[in-house]
Amino acid sequence: EIDNEDPLLTTIPIDRYQNVELPTVFAYPHFYEPHPIAKYACEQVREQIKTLATDEWTQHNFFSQSDDDNGAGKMFGVLVVRADNGSLGYLKAYSGSITGVTHSEQYGFC
Repeated sequence: EIDNEDPLLTTIPIDRYQNVELPTVFAYPHFYEPHPIAKYACEQVREQIKTLATDEWTQHNFFSQSDDDNGAGKMFGVLVVRADNGSLGYLKAYSGSITGVTHSEQYGFC
């Protein structure tokens, strides 16, 4: 079962995947359409980043659409996981550091 107490693991609500066929192998990492569950996890992380960029990570401009405003790029990723009982969750991570920290368990990033 997905551990709801683990700050690094986010549970995916069952209504998001109960009628969705899950893949049995990793997709080719180039030129493919991400699975709907992965898209859901990415959107959840995007919303969290928007909040953190406004409230905590204010020195980064993650969502800049302009080439001339010194936006700070950052690579984020999610990994969808399944527990033995079939419940789903995801891990989220970023590359490098944010606010000088290479992992941020406080915000659930590993």
